[in-house]
Amino acid sequence: MNKQFPEPSTADGVIDEIYSSGEVVKPDGTRIRLDSHISLDEGRFLHSLIADDPTVKRTLEVGCAYGLSSLWICKALAGRSGAHHTILDPYEMGYFNGVGLANLNRAGFTNFTLLEERSELVMPHAKRNNWIIALESFEDNVSKLTNYCYDEKNFQVPIVEAVERVLSKVAILCLASF
Repeated sequence: MNKQFPEPSTADGVIDEIYSSGEVVKPDGTRIRLDSHISLDEGRFLHSLIADDPTVKRTLEVGCAYGLSSLWICKALAGRSGAHHTILDPYEMGYFNGVGLANLNRAGFTNFTLLEERSELVMPHAKRNNWIIALESFEDNVSKLTNYCYDEKNFQVPIVEAVERVLSKVAILCLASF
């Protein structure tokens, strides 16, 4: 799968359809109700983190589920030479019936890889394969964000706002989708 990303309007149609209907389509055409997903605002924020930084060309996502985060990430990478999105999800084809993968295909994205492996087995190889450039800095930022969110005065702050306040536009490219 090494074709170029499609025009973003194709992805917009799939994204809009999912959010407006509250449903996703399984590969066999069966429609199912969304039971967990990132919000529209979270998706837009994730997209802007990546789209606003033209140096981001390789992304790693932990968990695909119904594929909404993956759609936003691939849309943000659209048109970048050498861009590639890697997804780790051992449950995508089983528990999630390949819905996330089907959504990426419906949107026309092909410049991604789905690894059906558990993250704890793959992550030790991530730094060596340049999937994560500065793991220590990533862990530092997650720690800062966690401390901020658990501070009593910030307990009710939405996660998107917390990320903006604590990390500015630092792209957190590993997302837990489930």
